[in-house]
Amino acid sequence: GAPLSGVVRAAGQVQIGFQVPGEAEAVFVEEGDSVTVGQVLAQLDRRIYSAQAAQAAAALAQAEAALRMLEEGARPQEIAVAKAQRTSAEAVVSRARADCERAEELFREGVIPRKDLDAAQTALVQAEQALETASELLALVLEGPRDQEIAAARGARDQARAALDQASTQLDYAELKAPVSGTVVMRQLEVGQTVSTGMPVFELANLNELEVWTEIPEGRLSKIQLGDEVEIGFPAAPELRALGRVRSIAPNAQSSTRGFPVKVELVDHDENVVPGLVALVQFDYRLSPGGHMIPERAIINGSVLVVEADKAVRKPVAVLLDRGDRVFVDGLDADDRVIVNGQHYLEPGDLVAIVDALGIEGITKLEQE
Repeated sequence: GAPLSGVVRAAGQVQIGFQVPGEAEAVFVEEGDSVTVGQVLAQLDRRIYSAQAAQAAAALAQAEAALRMLEEGARPQEIAVAKAQRTSAEAVVSRARADCERAEELFREGVIPRKDLDAAQTALVQAEQALETASELLALVLEGPRDQEIAAARGARDQARAALDQASTQLDYAELKAPVSGTVVMRQLEVGQTVSTGMPVFELANLNELEVWTEIPEGRLSKIQLGDEVEIGFPAAPELRALGRVRSIAPNAQSSTRGFPVKVELVDHDENVVPGLVALVQFDYRLSPGGHMIPERAIINGSVLVVEADKAVRKPVAVLLDRGDRVFVDGLDADDRVIVNGQHYLEPGDLVAIVDALGIEGITKLEQE
């Protein structure tokens, strides 16, 4: 058949861009440069991302300190202060009670007026309230924080840690690194240029692995199979030649062209064969690999049943080429009558009544182009 056209491209060709927006601060590679995986290709202005990461780190440190204080509880010094405050409050209450008792006695004797007694009683009430407050504070210090407070502090710590991870990741994304090794075949980035998230700025390709994509009409699809070798020429450079091998055949046709996409890997080619060249792919259509072609369904566990003297006889066969519902096999004679329907219900030696015999010759002829 006539050769089919396609375009040479590099295997694994990939476009890459920044995962965060910003302004390009530096570009380190040019078109044609070879790069290795992980190599920094370009860098954005990182000041805002650095500031965000520093702020997130400070927030995490604060959250961790708050959690640590709750988990460790009150320090010995704090407990000592609380105890001293309660002891002092107890002493004040004792003095106030003594003063109040003395004032009551003096009032009964008429030595002091009523207002002095009221003042002494008020002082005692205030002292007792201060003692109650000091006692509650000491109890809280000794008891420590509640579980709910610690859980809330841990949640705040985890949230601050996640915020730092996100800020650090964005800072890392301000550097664009090569995801694969290859050659820079496209650069669309200049210093000072503002880029958006995901905008392609570089294209990398492995120039050591070239391939050609083409489309084959449905009528010729049965004539090729994976692994077939093909010859490739180039209209723009007739002196160049390449050999290829069929690597994949799409199971569905393109809706616009009704052709089936086929990928051909270049296994040997001249040095000047580069991506972008228009290629003409000449498939080596073999009419038959030999043997006989039978329906694939006739084969059961590596053998078929043929009719001999009105009896079913098993014959082992070897598949030479599989073309889906039809296969080329070795092990049959031209005059063998192969059972292609109902063979699953037969055993060797069963009597067979031939209703519609189809000689092997009638089902092995290939449709010629």
